[in-house]
Amino acid sequence: MNIVKRYSLIELVLLAIFFIGLLISGLIVKMRSRIQLSTPLELPGSGVTVYLPEGSGWEYTPTWQYEESADCMALISQFRNISGRGIEVRWRYYFSTPAGSENELLQKQADSIGAEILMVGTTGQENRMVYARMISHGATTEEFYVGMLRLDYDRSVELFVKSYGMSSTYEDSVFELLAQSMTYQRPQELEDGRTFLDQFLEKSSRLDSADQWADEAFIINTVQGSAVGYYYAHRSSHTNQDEMLSHIQIRHVDNILFNLKSDLWFSPIRKSYRWDTAIQFPDARGPRSFQLELDENEVFSIVSNTTKPRSIKNVHFFLPEVLLTQAAISFAQSSFDAIVVDVVSASGQFVPVLLTKIEPEQSHARSEQVASVVRMDYLHQEDSYEDLLFDASSKLLGKYEQISHRSIRIWNAADPTELQNRFNLNFQELMNEVARNTNRQAETI
Repeated sequence: MNIVKRYSLIELVLLAIFFIGLLISGLIVKMRSRIQLSTPLELPGSGVTVYLPEGSGWEYTPTWQYEESADCMALISQFRNISGRGIEVRWRYYFSTPAGSENELLQKQADSIGAEILMVGTTGQENRMVYARMISHGATTEEFYVGMLRLDYDRSVELFVKSYGMSSTYEDSVFELLAQSMTYQRPQELEDGRTFLDQFLEKSSRLDSADQWADEAFIINTVQGSAVGYYYAHRSSHTNQDEMLSHIQIRHVDNILFNLKSDLWFSPIRKSYRWDTAIQFPDARGPRSFQLELDENEVFSIVSNTTKPRSIKNVHFFLPEVLLTQAAISFAQSSFDAIVVDVVSASGQFVPVLLTKIEPEQSHARSEQVASVVRMDYLHQEDSYEDLLFDASSKLLGKYEQISHRSIRIWNAADPTELQNRFNLNFQELMNEVARNTNRQAETI
């Protein structure tokens, strides 16, 4: 009996120790899996607000960053411990999303990276996100989550979570919490922007609208008042099969930054264009060339001497950047207070621009002549904008340009003959080139 009692007592003690160990390990797992969220990370002009994990071991980008290769904005967060284990989190906001449901988009993404979808589900609160757990078989087998949510106006949000050597339960918890914490409100600026752009294109296509295509001329100065270059846009128009075709030739010279030559042939009524640009940088051997073309089938192609050609199916119309000033002038005369216009740059970047009407006191460019101001915020670059300055008669006086990682520029409106005399320009040579390209225009768009 003494032997039985002794061993029974030992078993009870061991059983108690076992349960205490389970309790402690459970508490440790719970503490380690508790996820602390960052402050709200809002993307201006999108209506989207998301969060990222933060705390000990976590590092993340505090602001949205533009990804040129994917034409999207991204937020990235990573966690690493001393053993090399970790987890990666990435939010992406796409400006243009191909047709198809979330399930179809997830399948296309799986196919593009050679992954297999293990399961599909939905999560989120007010905004139901469709997600897939995927597995890829490369040098190592990796499992990860990808979530997709289609938004208004061809936008979409993607959430990617992948762990390295950590518990799949923790990866699942991170994905679930982030997906449920996201909020979205339909942005009125985007809706008004689409309405405005349709009106702007319709007005530009009228046969009686030739007067709006006046030449633009600016002398570009530093904030200290030193002239560093000029901008000249020669605009011409002619009719072709009962529609108004536009031809714009740009010469933009900044002696410190670059020398740009750009030609745009544009059909507003068909929403098609051909745009050729050459940019010479001071430290480069030769110019970088870009040829953009949007045809009537909404196929957008980009050919450059520095990258491989690419062609994509355009979901909606992106306004060529050379027309942005003209659009801003029209916006200043409209009833809208704030709009987002989708723009394509000379190098083929798709970016949104927020146009707002602000008071003259809110602009850094101060002058008694300024009666109204239109601010153009480039939403893909933080603290990058241009202020268009108008007098009391709505005449454009100039621009205040602040672009990230560049010196501030002041654009003073000038007469084309002033540019010709000051910078020794040969406008006759330019006009002859315009005449040659005008015939080419009708054949290429």
